[in-house]
Amino acid sequence: AKLYVRGGAGAERVLLDPATLAASGHHFALTGFTPSDDGQRIAVKLTPDGSENDAFIRIYDVADGHALSDVLQRSDFGVTGWSADANELYYMRFQDVPPGAAPTARYQNIRTFVHRIGTPQSADRAVFGRGLSPAVAFGENEFAAAIVDPASNYVFGLIINGVQNEKRLYVAPKAQFERGKPDWVKVFDYTDEVTDATGRGDDIYIVTHKNAPRFAVLKTS
Repeated sequence: AKLYVRGGAGAERVLLDPATLAASGHHFALTGFTPSDDGQRIAVKLTPDGSENDAFIRIYDVADGHALSDVLQRSDFGVTGWSADANELYYMRFQDVPPGAAPTARYQNIRTFVHRIGTPQSADRAVFGRGLSPAVAFGENEFAAAIVDPASNYVFGLIINGVQNEKRLYVAPKAQFERGKPDWVKVFDYTDEVTDATGRGDDIYIVTHKNAPRFAVLKTS
């Protein structure tokens, strides 16, 4: 698949054709993308030779299509949001497991990291996940996704237990999160049987099947 872009009512143009990235016998598939809030940059997830375990993120300038130097490895679960100025992005990162480790080890303690454009991935820091906040306990098999949505005044700390449909959610004011000192507050747990959530302003909308066999949409704030 190719990635196209169009400015307003202008003509479409190809922003990225993965076929042009083929090198040394390797081919790449475009398996996801997340534009910055202002549309100036876009994070693209690329998969070499169909191997999800080796997927990585590249960042492109939308205006002229050139790739920035940033390459984010161990990022198959993709980007969870951008800062308002498009200079930082948040993404879920697997552990760097040693050779010979159990195949399941890379799926343990998955946390959300923040990456500043133009800096090496080694400088990225974890912002949500196990061992970061005494207010939020994690099991080693839970995935930690800090979702930064421009439509919401909160950052969503979504906790996912493998392939279980029900999730846990904590929220923190966006300003606190950006300062690196979020005061996480629990919104729901697995027992609330919530399968999805989103935010608009100060409101939080959830989808649950608790006492609702055909599901229900609820609002809280």
